[in-house]
Amino acid sequence: PVKNYLSNKEKKVNSPKISLNREEKSAKIFLALLVKYPFLLELALAKLPSEYLSGQNSADLYSALLMYYTKNQEIADYPHLRESLSHELSPELLAFLDEIALLGEVEFSQFDESRAQNEALDLILFLKNNFTLKKRKQLERMIKAAELKNNEAEINDLMEQLKSLN
Repeated sequence: PVKNYLSNKEKKVNSPKISLNREEKSAKIFLALLVKYPFLLELALAKLPSEYLSGQNSADLYSALLMYYTKNQEIADYPHLRESLSHELSPELLAFLDEIALLGEVEFSQFDESRAQNEALDLILFLKNNFTLKKRKQLERMIKAAELKNNEAEINDLMEQLKSLN
């Protein structure tokens, strides 16, 4: 389903013609899974920080969903969720939430809870690995720049950050 979505997304959801990379598409499908199956929010809260999601709207919506879940410990249904978040989200994020909800209905209507949980775990692993790889590359570039400046303190700090990723 993730692979199908990543290759066929434009055919299934009418959205602006903005080209998304694989990480952004994965973040959107992860959010769609969470909105369709709210019981997965507890798993998401435990395993995936919001900075691991690509795309500002995705990260912002994910944070809002996690905060909502933390306050309420449940999400009854989509209309209730949307109504509750309509007071907290910008119109742009509410439109994004509607898009995500529709995507969840299209992509995951045939999933049972077990399959949805397995899909969520796969997406969490992908998003974590992608974040770690990007962060590692960023730190390596910063270390090279610090080496060119002979800044030992910065090099040591960046090396510690790099070690903590492993």
